[in-house]
Amino acid sequence: YLAVWAGLFLFHSAWGALVGFHIGILLSLMWSKPSLPLDILWKPIGWCSAVISILLGSSGGLGLYLLWDVFGIPADLNVTIFELGLVDEMQPWFIVYFSLVNPFMEEYF
Repeated sequence: YLAVWAGLFLFHSAWGALVGFHIGILLSLMWSKPSLPLDILWKPIGWCSAVISILLGSSGGLGLYLLWDVFGIPADLNVTIFELGLVDEMQPWFIVYFSLVNPFMEEYF
């Protein structure tokens, strides 16, 4: 989380925060040498568990939308996103990386 703080508040870079976080995870995994095999991430969990996971995961976005004012998210969010280096042409790449790489890194960690 130090990497996330540094990326966002020191370097004003969403990429720096996310990649720094992943580097921290990789360094921690190399140091701890977990015995859990990587293929655990691809083993089927069953339809019921998958549906529940999808519904619970999706509820976070819905909750964020419904509680936008409660969380105090700034009205000029587009400006904040731009200031973090996520200009228009970089946003799709960040979304893909965050959606496909981040979940596997976090779950394995």
